[in-house]
Amino acid sequence: MTRFLTTDIPQQIQTIEQLVVWCAEILQNQFPNVTCVETLDQDGNDIKVRRVEGNKFFYTAPQVPTWRYLTRIEVDLNADHQVYGRIWDHAVSLGDTPIPQGMKRVS
Repeated sequence: MTRFLTTDIPQQIQTIEQLVVWCAEILQNQFPNVTCVETLDQDGNDIKVRRVEGNKFFYTAPQVPTWRYLTRIEVDLNADHQVYGRIWDHAVSLGDTPIPQGMKRVS
């Protein structure tokens, strides 16, 4: 697990949306090569995808074109996740790596 203290969260982060992007950036930075098999191709070969991906994209379809951050995160759940507790209590670790200093709160 990528453990953290609430004091690691940068002071500028004031919303859940900001927190989601911060977390996605940390996981993507720490586990860029962690993949999983989602499906098989027509020949029965594994199709692997990265567990964590995130980046900013410029969307031109809205009336006012805008930048958006798009993220995709896959976290395994313990087999008994439906039996008890909150879903986040059953998240399985992607690995054991500390948050880089540059992504933590600067005092």
